[in-house]
Parts: sequence; C-alpha cells; structure tokens
Amino acid sequence: MNAKPRFFMVERVESQNFDLVKQTRPRRRSRHDIVAEILETARGGVITTHIMYKARLSFSQLNNYLCFLVEKEFLECSAIAGNRKTTLVWKTTQKGIRFLENFKLLEV
Repeated sequence: MNAKPRFFMVERVESQNFDLVKQTRPRRRSRHDIVAEILETARGGVITTHIMYKARLSFSQLNNYLCFLVEKEFLECSAIAGNRKTTLVWKTTQKGIRFLENFKLLEV
C-alpha cells in the first residue's frame, strides 16, 4: 500500500471573521436573567416542571430559586387537588411583574 502524504491547508483568520465567531459563543446567564426567565414563564400560572424545562435548570437549582422568589414575594404558590395527587401551581405576583418590566428596561 502506498501511503500518500496528507497536507492540510491552514487559512488565515481575519479579524472581522474572528469577531463573528466570538459573538456566537453562548454566554453564562446571570442570576437576574434566570429570575426573569422564571417569572416570565410563571406569569399565567404553571407547574414546576414547565418552569424547570423553560428556564433550563435542574430540579435542585429550581427549588433554590423558587424558595428565594417566594420569600421575596415575586412568586406565589397554590395547590390544586387532583384525582390522585396535589399539583403545585406557581404564579408571578404584581411585585414580580414590576421586576420584569424594570428588568426589560435595563436590558436595552
């Protein structure tokens, strides 16, 4: 077997293209971003699982945020009795809605 040598072409990356690559990299979310996402999701009243998936958090992370938001009166929790079990429904309070409005003004 004849092994052919392999050559790789290396292209120079221009600074303009490099900046575009740099901009597409995902950034870490701040606590404020996560809180805003939770409050936005819970505006109409949702169950815990929906908030967890929408905010892309683990169950333990979400529980920490939910406790904090209830303590600060940004979220309220109500229990709905079903056939077999009780379901918790989370809803954003007026204080939480005011936070969301102010947060959106700061995002500009």
